[in-house]
Amino acid sequence: MMTAPLYDFPPLIRGDSAALGVVLKRRGLFNRAVTIQPLAAGDEVRWTLSPPGASAIALSSKDGSLSLNRATGAASFKLDPAQTQALPDSTPYRLRVHFANGDVKTWLEGKLPARD
Repeated sequence: MMTAPLYDFPPLIRGDSAALGVVLKRRGLFNRAVTIQPLAAGDEVRWTLSPPGASAIALSSKDGSLSLNRATGAASFKLDPAQTQALPDSTPYRLRVHFANGDVKTWLEGKLPARD
């Protein structure tokens, strides 16, 4: 079983607008080449922020709260100043891809730090 890579973003400054994004890539099993993960029309990307002691912020390419460019594999979203102001020092996140065939893969997880 493979585990998702861990990545902690650089700290956001509370009260600022912020845009976060990643490019979904994969490494070939045999040749180890890195390529963009192809995403079919029915595939959905979900990015969940789970601030301790607060309600989770769920973003999805299906409902439009998460921007997804299927050609480049780029997934991104924006946080407004009120959202960054409310972030605690460290917020765990998880990025998952829900494939149209029913498979689910945790693509990336880590922490989103914030500072004053």
